[in-house]
Amino acid sequence: EAAEAICVGPPVEDYAVIDLLSRLVDKSLLVADTDGDEARYRQLETVRQYARDRLVEAGEAHETLRRQRDWYLEMVARAEPEFFRGAESGVWLERLDREHDNLRAVLQWSLEEPGEEKPGLQLAAGLWRFWEIHGHLAEGRAWLEQFLAATEGEASALRADAYTGAGILAFMLGDQAGASVLHERSLELHREVGDADGIAFAANNLANAAVIAGDYATARQLYQTVEDWARERGDARVLGFATVNIAEAVALDGDPDQARTRYDEGIAAFREADDRWGEAFALDSLGVMLGRQGQREEAVKLLDEALAISRSIGDERGVARALAHLGDVATGTDDPDRAKSLYLESLEIRRRLGDLPGIASAMEKLASVVTARDPRAAAVLLGSAERVRDLIRAPVPRAVREEYEAFRRRVQALLGDAPFEDARAEGRRLSPAAALATLPL
Repeated sequence: EAAEAICVGPPVEDYAVIDLLSRLVDKSLLVADTDGDEARYRQLETVRQYARDRLVEAGEAHETLRRQRDWYLEMVARAEPEFFRGAESGVWLERLDREHDNLRAVLQWSLEEPGEEKPGLQLAAGLWRFWEIHGHLAEGRAWLEQFLAATEGEASALRADAYTGAGILAFMLGDQAGASVLHERSLELHREVGDADGIAFAANNLANAAVIAGDYATARQLYQTVEDWARERGDARVLGFATVNIAEAVALDGDPDQARTRYDEGIAAFREADDRWGEAFALDSLGVMLGRQGQREEAVKLLDEALAISRSIGDERGVARALAHLGDVATGTDDPDRAKSLYLESLEIRRRLGDLPGIASAMEKLASVVTARDPRAAAVLLGSAERVRDLIRAPVPRAVREEYEAFRRRVQALLGDAPFEDARAEGRRLSPAAALATLPL
């Protein structure tokens, strides 16, 4: 499909493309991969470089690469609305994952080619959800910020959307200060261009930052603005996010009964919108709250459902999140071996995704389940997690800080002050992988 769209043009007619591709395969100038639902063609690196040089000599490189970029723009425009629509979301996310190297190439070309920065920004702005769901957080943020810098000075809904994406990826990376700056800029631009949808989304993101800061009153006020907008517009998906986020703030503020009502409203809204990602997020969040209340059987049921949905749509971050929360429930039921297994599986996914806040959190959770068997290993893990948090300027979230400090004091009491500080200092010198090697079998 891509080859036909990009390669057609004098003297090549559309009906001739497949025949020409087959002839190139026969001459070993192309390699055909036919394992999936569609044939994919690739070149050996030496052949690719030779062909590109000939394209440049013929003066056709710019037009060919522009066609390639525009084809991916059309593809991403078709994919973007499907990211949250049931089974189709997984299909599109998998397809984008297969095309990721090609997407990187056209993004780089758009960044380097004079006059092509704005279409490149459009492509990057359409990809940030894919980067978020598949865990390419740092890479996605870097692309967006490079294109924003390259298109500085223009007030547009596109730039506002790109700031939103960069802010969410920064938030996921644990850079709360950077995320707030990006979301403030997004809100400013959405207001300048009069984009009511964008204003609501930016307000929601700023409310998320307020929750992290422990300012629940501000968060609820901002979330309520988003909920009112969603009800007025009849937007079930946005309503789902607003009500689940309100539930989170209400729960943290000490009202679990109202929070449960809000969570149920959010789950229903996501199901109405056929938003599988949002449904998994809401089920997971409710499961966490119920686990903290001691309703462990229902919590496990909800978390297992969230895990299954996340696996079905290829949301690795959602999988890692649900595994970690199932580990929390196992810890609460005094099943340290199961908790350790779940935390390690979650941590491995976080490491693969480069999710540094998630890595730090998983190491802290692992420390909690190995303390009884080896408090020194727990102190080493805490030290290594501290190092990661310092690196990304993401302290332990305020909502769990008191619990974390109590656990830290318990490990210190078990070891004694000097041995604890020695082990903690050792952990701060170790990478997460090296710290994990100290775990008892």
